[in-house]
Amino acid sequence: MQPVIKVAFLWFVASLLPQGACARGEERGVLWIVHAEGLKSAAQAWREYREAAGWRVTLLPADRSLAIAERRAEIADLLRAAHRLHRESPRAQEPFAALLLGDADDAGIPGFYFPQTDPALRARGARDYLSDHPYRAAADEDAEPLFALGRVPARSAEEALAVLDKVVRYEADGAAGEWRNRVVYAAGEGRFGMFDVLFEWLFRQMVGRIVPDTVELSMTYAKVTSVYCPPPSELPDALLARLGEGALRFNYVGHGSSGGLDALRWRGERYPSLRVADLARLKRAGGGAPIALLACCSTGWFDLEDGRPCLAEALLLHRDGPIGVIAGSRVTHPYASVLLEKDVTRLLLRERVATLGELDLRAKEEMLRVDEMDEELDDIAATVAAASLWKCGLEEIRRMHVRMYNLLGDPALLLALPPRTDVLLEWDGAKLRGSVAGMAAGRATLSVETERESMARESEIIEVDDPDDPDAEKKARHNYALANDRVLCRVQTSVAAGRFVVDMGRLPEAARVVRVSAVGRGGSGGEREAVGSIRVP
Repeated sequence: MQPVIKVAFLWFVASLLPQGACARGEERGVLWIVHAEGLKSAAQAWREYREAAGWRVTLLPADRSLAIAERRAEIADLLRAAHRLHRESPRAQEPFAALLLGDADDAGIPGFYFPQTDPALRARGARDYLSDHPYRAAADEDAEPLFALGRVPARSAEEALAVLDKVVRYEADGAAGEWRNRVVYAAGEGRFGMFDVLFEWLFRQMVGRIVPDTVELSMTYAKVTSVYCPPPSELPDALLARLGEGALRFNYVGHGSSGGLDALRWRGERYPSLRVADLARLKRAGGGAPIALLACCSTGWFDLEDGRPCLAEALLLHRDGPIGVIAGSRVTHPYASVLLEKDVTRLLLRERVATLGELDLRAKEEMLRVDEMDEELDDIAATVAAASLWKCGLEEIRRMHVRMYNLLGDPALLLALPPRTDVLLEWDGAKLRGSVAGMAAGRATLSVETERESMARESEIIEVDDPDDPDAEKKARHNYALANDRVLCRVQTSVAAGRFVVDMGRLPEAARVVRVSAVGRGGSGGEREAVGSIRVP
């Protein structure tokens, strides 16, 4: 059967099935769920949930009787044909997304392989890298993505249904909560030579120019001389705590492997950061599950020959793990990881994309284009590339990593975005006046804070200048508790008729920004949340 004819037939069959609330509620778009044969029941449950949320869903079983290459080609042809028909339909402006429900093993949904043209990026024993990207491209070799795509690499119906349960809980609980306004950064030592300068430049630029002052940040840095370093022996538990505290996003940058994040080196010993086995102790303390971006090597190696789950898979499949993970399937290049990190940050916090799949899709589209900030980045990268004799050009590295970074998660997931910046502030030097659009009554919390590079109790920090300092463990325990505390004081006040006034008095000398979070009821009686910020003159 020709792809277009088979797609039309599947759509016809889907139209005969009982529909959820789609016909009565908001229509969100078209979702195709490609599932392994053993996951039919889970795919049906996923379809019912997504139809109730407004998606028009079609199920496509992966034909296990076909050889892997034939199975892969048939799925790609059908998805491409379905997307073409959608683009030619009256609803062409609605989103189109595809979920691959199943592992990349012989019984599931195979991935594509591309030869690694840069010898420096070849993983040991692997000259190719894995990608799901061609399923959403016009042809196998095309870099431009056409639609949102994600994979849930479940090996059983139980695993698939556990991820669906996590999706349901996320979308049910995501309407409110301070966790949506929190971003967690974690990093290992770069050890990329000259490229470490680029990493530092990006982080400062990203925080200063992209991350709004309204967003709460924390940093964990596995480097003994950093004030953001936990005690080396407690590093895994520190990262597990960050993963479980509830945040919009968890972002790791550094080195990695299929089984975990890079280790910290101290006094000739290696202290692991986070391994798959450590996730047995992961427990969410409160708030929602983050979106995880692992900007490092190989943590998304979801086709391990021995069947072990890579770190990205283990995080997604864990009940209290991230709701979605973007990770590289093989050895990644720091230049491309920097680009992806920047684009994901801007799309999530500035452009406020609606779904997990759109976040990944738009970020990959942006990686293929050069904006003003990219030009600054490329100026630095070109110098490093010439000095380090990079084997691939910048454009080729971008295209390679559009394929190599894959999304593990449901592309139709509706993101729990931060409250809108609807608190308008004015300061006359003594009093802070605020107005909250659409809020009849409520409470506003004002947080007076230092700059992000500073901390409220900076004078109490004990410097660690020597990376072999024998007291580094004790000093790190003391410093880490202080390093992410930027709050100098907090004030609460009432909001009446959408307005409030606070006499700020004399602010501490280190005060640089006031963040405001308002919670109350709107004019129609529903709950209302808003945030705002103002720089201290």
